[in-house]
Amino acid sequence: MLKKKDSWTTKEVQDLIKKEFGAGYSSWQVRRILKSFGMKYAKPYQKDYRRPENAEETLKRTALRDGAPCYARAKLE
Repeated sequence: MLKKKDSWTTKEVQDLIKKEFGAGYSSWQVRRILKSFGMKYAKPYQKDYRRPENAEETLKRTALRDGAPCYARAKLE
């Protein structure tokens, strides 16, 4: 059931448990249950909505083209 998505929030798992089994758990209990299954807890990080999808590729291409890592170029400019 949890394999349908790569990452889940505690709230999403709470809602799924409530929908599938009719049992209500607090977020603390859900984290504890998931930990007992061997799942790891990770805090989500915000994504910058302005960042293009290919930002990492562009950065790598630019660094390779200019022959120096980005941080080195920044010091030279």
